[in-house]
Formats: sequence, structure tokens, C-alpha cells
Amino acid sequence: MKDVPLSSNTVFNFFLPDYQPNGIISDLDLFAPEFQIHNSTTAVGYINEVNDWTFFQTPVTFYEPPLPGEEIEDEPEFEEDDPYERTAYIPMEDLLDLAETPAQLMDRLDLLFTHGQLSTESRTVILDAINQLDEAEERVQMGLYLIFISPDYNILN
Repeated sequence: MKDVPLSSNTVFNFFLPDYQPNGIISDLDLFAPEFQIHNSTTAVGYINEVNDWTFFQTPVTFYEPPLPGEEIEDEPEFEEDDPYERTAYIPMEDLLDLAETPAQLMDRLDLLFTHGQLSTESRTVILDAINQLDEAEERVQMGLYLIFISPDYNILN
């Protein structure tokens, strides 16, 4: 195969297929080329983005889009140049209803976002955090935030 400028010769794109990040992956003599783009800056940037999604409702919102043919009630206001104007929203009503029973909320979040594969350790941490909150909206937001930054969500999805 002839080399073409700015074209990759492998499925790893420009990542080295034998890249080993320091730590357990290297210790086990495994390879993880995808970790060449994961570092402290990208990790913190992702957590900050999830914070915006869940606590500042961009794009996660408690607005429920109408069904086809229904009139729009209480549509959120967007600025003309708002990057979230045309984004997907998570319907929150069923999650808010489940928030009164944190274990049921966790079951639903686990099913929706980690396909029922949330580890016992992550589940315990998230459940402990949402049990400390009184408001349904706060419980849902904290549950979403913690599940989105969990290793279970980030590795499985």
C-alpha cells in the first residue's frame, strides 16, 4: 500500500497500535492505543462537560418535547446562536417519578445508561450520594452526573 500524506495505514488511525499507558495496562503487558488521546486535560474536560449537561441542563433538561401533533407548552427559550438549540433531550418525567425511591431510580439509570451492568461499587457510591439529597430533581441530576462520569459508563459505552 502506498503511503498517502495525512492518511492512516492502520485501523488505529494515527495512534500507535502498541501504545501502553503507565499503570495496570502496562504492568499486564496489554495495549491500549485509545489512551493516547486520554489524559488529565481530557478527563477533567469531560467531567466539566457532564457537569454542564446535568446541572445546567445543556442538553439534559426537564423540558419534555411534545408528541407529533401536540401543541408546544412551556418550550425552553434558546438564544439564536445557542449551540444546544438542536440537541437531543433526555425525557425526565419518569426519572423524577422514580426519584422518591432512590433504588428504583438507580435501577432505571443503570438500565438506560450502563445496560444493567453497573458495578456494585459504582452503584453503592451513586446511591449513597443521591440518598443524601431531598429534592427529586437534585437526585436525578446527581444520579445522571455520577453515572456519566463512572468508569462503568465510560468503558461500556
